[in-house]
Amino acid sequence: MEQTDYIPDVVYTLGYYGVINPVSIRFALLARGIVPCDTRRVLELGYGQGLSLVIHGAASTGEHWGIDFNAAHAASAQELAAEAGAGTRALEASFQELLARDDVPDFDMITLHGIYSWVSPENRHAIVEILRRHLKPGGACYISYNSWPGWGAATPLRHLLKLHVSTAGTSSSILNQIQDAMAFASKIEAAGARYFKAVPDAARRLKQLADKDRRYLVHEFLNSEWTPMPFDRVAQDLRAAKLDFACSAHFLDHVDSLNLTKEMRELLAGIEQPLLRETVRDFCVNQQFRRDLFVRGMRPLTAADLEERILTERIVLLLAAGEVSLEVQSGLGKATLDKTVYGPLIEVLADDGGRPKSFAELLGDRRLRGIAFRQMAQAVVVLCGNGAAHPAQADAVADAVAPNCQSLNSAIIRRSRGASDIFYLASPVTGGGVAVPRIQQMFLDARQVGGGEPASWAAQTWTVLKRQGQRVKKADKPLETDDENLAELTRQAEQFAADRLPILRRLRCIA
Repeated sequence: MEQTDYIPDVVYTLGYYGVINPVSIRFALLARGIVPCDTRRVLELGYGQGLSLVIHGAASTGEHWGIDFNAAHAASAQELAAEAGAGTRALEASFQELLARDDVPDFDMITLHGIYSWVSPENRHAIVEILRRHLKPGGACYISYNSWPGWGAATPLRHLLKLHVSTAGTSSSILNQIQDAMAFASKIEAAGARYFKAVPDAARRLKQLADKDRRYLVHEFLNSEWTPMPFDRVAQDLRAAKLDFACSAHFLDHVDSLNLTKEMRELLAGIEQPLLRETVRDFCVNQQFRRDLFVRGMRPLTAADLEERILTERIVLLLAAGEVSLEVQSGLGKATLDKTVYGPLIEVLADDGGRPKSFAELLGDRRLRGIAFRQMAQAVVVLCGNGAAHPAQADAVADAVAPNCQSLNSAIIRRSRGASDIFYLASPVTGGGVAVPRIQQMFLDARQVGGGEPASWAAQTWTVLKRQGQRVKKADKPLETDDENLAELTRQAEQFAADRLPILRRLRCIA
């Protein structure tokens, strides 16, 4: 059966989603006091163009499978997987076709990002059936979806955009049609429509969407199915596969003090029923997109077991110590982190070239001896949620997957000469992707090809950009002359060599 919920002639963006990194998912479960699942065999449902699938397959010793019904997506993923040489299996199939196959094994983890509220009831049923048949006992499911109440007030905006495309769209390209629909909605707001005044969130969202990739907008708003849903409905759906809600996969959601007022926390503490409590929490934070982890046969850890297990877990900084902000954006707005806790923690993580440190090492360091175990664990979770740190794989695992990561990264770096669509490299240390913009990839390409110093990387990069009729921007304005472009690229290359290159080496994205 063909899966027709998605628009088939528009390929999705080449995005990377670190939230489905198995290393991250496993640590999220452990941090919430739940026995984590294995990661030996992972399935991604609806992988888009497959960048996350391929990066996780290259950076992990586990076996990675993925399915997507879009043939162009499958071709893209298979091409990338071949570059990595990791044996990732990117299948072209619908959910129903996957269920009909007799060669599909059981999985320790099944992930689906941005799928569940964009497919038909029939396909949601198929997803639950895949989970029922193929998720092992003790296995984890990551599932994300548009949710209530956050999407409730802005739902009419999606209806307006879709209606304009279906009734007033004149362009032959659906990408231009969604752009025209956005412009039309902006005209309605500018005319003083009371809806946008009564629902400020809709006006804010319309402005935010203006900068989004049109391919994203098409798949977000124009698919035949688009159903934001409350948490309890999803939880009840997954009960048919014997899954129980474990926690959010988004680390900052784990810290109630960053997201809930004292009164909210007291209110939630008085609600015993889990479905009601989690739904009320969504009302407190006006949740619009959930990133949930469910487990089949969930087992809580005792406090002693949790401490014993977490002592061997390792953490690595993703930034230079001086780049780590002590401000974090949370559900309550900006929060300032306690520098007496986070300052020495960041300092210790940055020691010894920033190599990964275990919790046992952190707790044993004299600079951190005044910090209790639970406070330390929460601080690490916050740093991971803020993008400053990440759970790290064992050295033996990183050594085993490093060749696949190097092969994939070399191919991505070469691709940057003519394309600006992949902004991540694979890290054997984190088991996932690390953000590296195109210009920095071009510096790495020049370094790979000819070595030399930052000035020569800048010169080679400018030669390529100039040949393509592109110019460097400074303060959002294109630079005019060769000298101006070369000077700016040289400045960027020198800064890259001093600041970012050592971190990419630390994460083993490059040799």
